[in-house]
Amino acid sequence: MDSMGFIMFKLLRFFLKNIIFFIILVILGVVIGYFLDGKKQETHKYQVVVIPNFDSSTYLYKKINTLKSNEFDNIVAAEIEPVIDVSAFISDRWDNLKIAEFMNSNNLNIHEHKPGGQAEKIYKYHLLTIYTDQTDSDGAIVSNFLDKLNQEPYFLERQKIENLNLEQKIEEYENSVKSINAIFEKLGQTELTSAYDVNIENHAQTNDLLNNKSGIIDRINKSKINRIEQEKIIYEVTRFSDIQSKSISNMIVIPIILIFLFIVFSFIRKTYKRYNNPEAV
Repeated sequence: MDSMGFIMFKLLRFFLKNIIFFIILVILGVVIGYFLDGKKQETHKYQVVVIPNFDSSTYLYKKINTLKSNEFDNIVAAEIEPVIDVSAFISDRWDNLKIAEFMNSNNLNIHEHKPGGQAEKIYKYHLLTIYTDQTDSDGAIVSNFLDKLNQEPYFLERQKIENLNLEQKIEEYENSVKSINAIFEKLGQTELTSAYDVNIENHAQTNDLLNNKSGIIDRINKSKINRIEQEKIIYEVTRFSDIQSKSISNMIVIPIILIFLFIVFSFIRKTYKRYNNPEAV
């Protein structure tokens, strides 16, 4: 306690002895910070949840991570990271559970994001953060940015092929449902015309047909959702407008830096004098 009190006393004495210097440094720092704040470019932050379709996640991440400040109008910088949801990833497809088990057994973490890691590719949703040099009041700056990302020729050609395949898949699913409905209709007519001559084996398979129909309808719904999401290579799910990202004012930072430098300089100067002249206090 005595040593701590002595240290506090020395600090207080040092402060009182140099109080004029501290006041001058604070005033000087505030003035410098004021002018720096006036010249500092104001940035606005926008966030967009996107879906990279057609295996375009690698392209998207590389594009964002190598973004040049003058490549897009009014875009200062951009960042991207996956929206990590392990349960949604596993429930999306049965194969994903096997993928998760394999990665876990090989010490590959799918629940952590590391630049260039597996999480960038396997998750459906990704959070894109965009910084602009002016307010995007009508959303045009962010929309133009996304539109340019969607102009990659390879993925545009792939989009045509995969959309065509998707339409054929939906048609096949719907035909399967019609076939199952026809079977049920035939069974219903059989029961009406011959109440005592019922095929027991057909009725034993009714539950299987119902389950198959339910599963096919789920696939149709997912496919139609995919049809919406595949309208663009980088599909925008939702957007968060102009998130405030205020930084600490230079009027606070600069005085702290100046005072810190003054204290360090004073300590070095006193240490030098002590070792240079051992008899000095």
